[in-house]
Order: sequence, then structure tokens, then C-alpha cells
Amino acid sequence: MSAVSQQSQVTVESPSAFVETYVARPVRQALTLQNDSDESVKLLGTKSANVFVDLVASEPPDAVIPAHSTKDILLTFSSGLILGAHRLPFDFFLLSDSGKQITARGFARVFIENVFDLDRPELDFGVVKANIPATKLLQMSSSDVPGIRLSRVLEAPEFLGVKVINAGTELSATTRATAPWGIYDGFIKVQTTSEVQPEVWVHYKIDARGDVVPGQNPISFSPDNVGAEQEQSVRLIRVDGKPLKIQSTTVSGVPVATRVDECAPVAVDCKLLRVVLPADTVTGLIRGQVTLKFDDLKQDLPIQVTGFRLAKGQKPKSLTDNPGSGDNASPSARAPLDIGKVIEHGSGSVAPAAPAGHGPLLKWSVSHEATVYGYAVYRGDADAGPFVRVSKETLRTSDDDDQGSDYQWRDTSAEPGKTYWYYIAAIQNDGHKRKLSDPQKVVAK
Repeated sequence: MSAVSQQSQVTVESPSAFVETYVARPVRQALTLQNDSDESVKLLGTKSANVFVDLVASEPPDAVIPAHSTKDILLTFSSGLILGAHRLPFDFFLLSDSGKQITARGFARVFIENVFDLDRPELDFGVVKANIPATKLLQMSSSDVPGIRLSRVLEAPEFLGVKVINAGTELSATTRATAPWGIYDGFIKVQTTSEVQPEVWVHYKIDARGDVVPGQNPISFSPDNVGAEQEQSVRLIRVDGKPLKIQSTTVSGVPVATRVDECAPVAVDCKLLRVVLPADTVTGLIRGQVTLKFDDLKQDLPIQVTGFRLAKGQKPKSLTDNPGSGDNASPSARAPLDIGKVIEHGSGSVAPAAPAGHGPLLKWSVSHEATVYGYAVYRGDADAGPFVRVSKETLRTSDDDDQGSDYQWRDTSAEPGKTYWYYIAAIQNDGHKRKLSDPQKVVAK
């Protein structure tokens, strides 16, 4: 339960269970507003507090919650980017009978999957020459929704020419000759042909080099404590050998100081940019950029600045501090998982705990499940595939992940006498899928 304002006595009770959906597919979940005050309150509006989550509707939109009572508010929302298990924040804006404005925050619980075989599709151009077009291709296939295709590009940056090719199975992206200098990353939004997942967001990364090349980009400051000044130097070279004349440096988003020095040894086509992080910089994430303008060049050069500043006395935590922690352990079978040995050929006579029906019965045992949301079963007609997800619902992990868990799932869609190959995938809390086994052969009975 979460309350933003203690004085308002209005709290929001979040659901205990996850609601499951796919990228960009709207999903519905109810949050309960609890009014413990002595007067009724009216809901004026609801807003997502996460920039990557789109709130489609809030029902009822103008609900009234009487004093000392509750009201369920049904939210319809979607996300085109977030994958995995999340508590998504929503703010409720209310007005009391006495005219007091109230804000209460609640959290929806959602697990978002991606139907494509690439969990996080990406176009990484690496280092390119800004004035020479470079092309990257991305193949998109799906074992969860066979036949899904890309249909059209919804959104892309101006410096990329993006199109859907090969009957919707590939995405082509080409840098334009007018591409700006510097490092850029973002997302290309593409519409699909399936309502299961209406969109896919493809991440792109580009390091476009022009007439002036920095020795490093981005600049990254290590997590030193407050009270220690830090400095980074960037060597700048003009590639055509002409004199490099820096007109100005502009800083945005970060509290750094800059100065330009001569290189050692001195050269007309070289300058040294020094970036200083002051000793009294506030703690937390450092993210911004320094932009350079030149006397006789039309393009600017942005240099990214990143890092993290620790509070005084704070020490960075090593991931190896607790090597036995379940949170850092990968899911693994308690014993080598051989589906050929753990599949039973159902003939209508099954153990009481086994799923009812006919068809191959898969059993597996897993330990170290702290990072696992659930499991999915994939089936193919040959050992090389293609494989299709046959467990429509995610097989959720047990609550007690320290002791490990046993699972069973029956393929009631299998045809008797037909040969199949199966593998089991673990769906991580961050949305990634990982095979627990190699494909194994079985003849359905």
C-alpha cells in the first residue's frame, strides 16, 4: 500500500498479482482508492508517472469516494518499451468536499513480454562517417506468434532512412549524408500485423564521426565521493589537417566546467578539451553534454558526459559481496534436464498432480529462480525447428525460490503418433527468454 499524502488520508491499494500483456498491447488492472477521511473526495484525473507508459483510460473517470470507504479504479494502459516485471506508478488527483486538492500515488503490477525472438531488437551502427551513408538490416521472427510481420514505420529520427522490407520480415535503416556528428541512440517505432503485439520498438546506436574526431566520447566520471574534484581530457583532431578553431563550448545537463588547451606537442589541427567535475557536485546520476562550435565548420560536435557521484562516506557495493545470493544466481535445473527422460506419454492415466488430458507430459525441476518470472514450452516438428510456443499461458514460478521447484505441463494439442521436439525457456524478470534445455525428441502417444 502506498500513500503520497498522510494529511489527505487517501491511499491507494495496489493489486497483489501481476497482469500479463505484450509490448504496446493495452491491458487493464484495477487499483483501489481508500478514503479514510471524514469527507468524500472526487477523482479529477489520473496520470501515468512513467514516461514510457501511456494511460489510455481511467474508469470511472469522475468517481466519488465517500468518507471511510473504497472505490476501484480500472486503468487501461500500455507501454511500447518496457519489458519484464514492473510496479508502474500512477498519480490520482482528487478534490475533497472542503476544496482541498489531494494527490495519491498507486502502483499497477504488470509483466510485459515481447513476441519477437529478439528480446530487445537493436540496430548498432558503431562508428560511421557522418557524410557517407551506412545501412543496417534487422531480421524479425517470432516463435510466440508465427506469421507476425512488420507493416510500417511509425516513428524514426530524421537522420535515418528506415523502411520495412522482405515482406515484413526485415527492417532496413540507412544513415543520411546529413547525419549530425556525435553519439546518438533512441528508438524506431514500427507497427506490426498482429493485435497480440501491435508495435515493436527497435533501439538504435550511432557514433557519427565528422571533420573533428574526439579521442573519447562519451566522457565517463567514476563514482568518487563528494569532496574530490575530477577531470577528464578529450583530444580533438581535425581530420583534414587544417587549423582547428573552437569558437565556443556550451554545457547542458551537467555541472561541469570546461577549458580548451593546446595539445602536446602543439599542432594546428589539434586541441585538448578539459572537462572538470567540481568537488561540490551533488550526488547521483551524471548525464549531459558539452557542445563544441567551430569557426569555419557548419556542424557542432556534442560530447556526452556520464557518470555517478557517491555521497560522502558512501561505498560502491560489489556484486560479488554476496556470491551465494539468490538474486545474483542464474536459474538452473537441479539435475541435467533431458526432456527425453522427463516426458511421459500420457494415455489418460495420470498422477493426481499432473495436468489432465492426453498428450506428452513434461516435468522439470529448477533451482535458483530468484530472477525468473515463469516458463514457456516450445515445440517443433524437426530438431532444427522452426519452434513455436505451445504453452499459451506463462507457467509462473513458485513462491519459494530458495528451495527450488518442480513443474509439469501437458501438451494436449499433440497428435498421437507424431514426432515432436520440445525445449523449455525461462522467462526472466526483465523479459529476456533463456533456454533451459536443448530440443529433445518425443513421439506422442
